[in-house]
Amino acid sequence: MRISNLMAGALAVLALSAAPAAAQGRWRVAYPPAENPEYAALQQHFAEQDILSSMVGPLNEHFPVSRDVTVELAECGSEGAFYDAERPAVQLCYELLVNLAQSLMGGGEEGAEQVFAGAFAFILLHQVGHALVDQLDLPVTVPPEQAADQLTAVLTAFAPEELQTIAEGALVLGERGVDWENPGSGRAALGGPRMQNLLCLFYGIDPEGYAWMVDEGHLPAARAEGCTDEIETVKEEWVEYLTPHTQG
Repeated sequence: MRISNLMAGALAVLALSAAPAAAQGRWRVAYPPAENPEYAALQQHFAEQDILSSMVGPLNEHFPVSRDVTVELAECGSEGAFYDAERPAVQLCYELLVNLAQSLMGGGEEGAEQVFAGAFAFILLHQVGHALVDQLDLPVTVPPEQAADQLTAVLTAFAPEELQTIAEGALVLGERGVDWENPGSGRAALGGPRMQNLLCLFYGIDPEGYAWMVDEGHLPAARAEGCTDEIETVKEEWVEYLTPHTQG
């Protein structure tokens, strides 16, 4: 799965009108040095591949910002992923990526690499969602985590060929109890009503293609009935939020 293709396609669709943006900042990528030898090897690999630049490119093309925003892979000291509004920066931690890779791909199961890519993509898009809400001062009316979840679902809605991998990745994050927002909490970031809300948005994009969510008991059938209307409403809201800030 190419996360850059997802971002480029989805952001291009969302950029419905040119905005008179007087932005002077840019979205920038960084791979700061790591002290742990294992993470240092990852840092060198990711920096050489420069995997973040192809994702950040569409953000610079379509969503200019008034100050520089960094998107980085870094050694953090915890298994997390964060948006720091003061810097500002989106930070994905090597500790989290290594833990996910070992958990999801350590057994050699078929398709594990794609599930890992979906989990990585979900977390990355979620944190970028926090940055967009903050930097563009979007008038969202739901709590921050729900807003970032919604934007992630909306982006995948405009790139349906990528949907299943990201939806499966999000589901696995919940099942494995991963809490990238508050590392060490002992609970899953995606669980309970939050997971149900997210799965409903994914399901609503393609009920036939994602009938497995209901068949396997991840999403109650009664809830699934209204999901098509729910994703359409959420898409309309986000297009309204973002259109005044888009360009090109």
